[in-house]
Amino acid sequence: MTRGSSRKSLVDAVAGGPVKGSWWGHPKGKVIFRLADFLHDSPEIISVKLLGGKVTFVHETLWPALARVVTDPQWRTTAGRGLSAEAQELRRAVERRGMIRMDQGGMKGRKELENSLLVHGGSMHTEKGSHAAVLTSWKRIFDAKTVTRARRLTLTEAMESLGLAAVP
Repeated sequence: MTRGSSRKSLVDAVAGGPVKGSWWGHPKGKVIFRLADFLHDSPEIISVKLLGGKVTFVHETLWPALARVVTDPQWRTTAGRGLSAEAQELRRAVERRGMIRMDQGGMKGRKELENSLLVHGGSMHTEKGSHAAVLTSWKRIFDAKTVTRARRLTLTEAMESLGLAAVP
């Protein structure tokens, strides 16, 4: 959640108030990391950069709303405006392939594309034991049941459910 909103961030909730600077140096930094890692790995959670470019943990009860927004043609057109040529090229590649591991090529525009929510940005544990950024088409993220529920929502209803004010 974003600072200045009525919602607390995970960091602020665990720390007991706003954290100045990086939370890594906070006395509860290890607890914050473990909780965030647990949420990130949960099959009931999708993590996205939804609010203010900050990682937002979205519970499965809100996946239909998220699916409705990120797959809406008008929303996608608006969200895609202003993307760099590199991000546009990467977007086309992700949609064509379904998923791209960012450690296997020199493609640029990842952060920009991830922040646009036009694809899902995540990470995976590699064979070497490290993390690699992964961009995935939303078509691969949501199951048929979620897509069916998403179609029952208006874009406005979905955005309100997610705490979003307006089309980007």
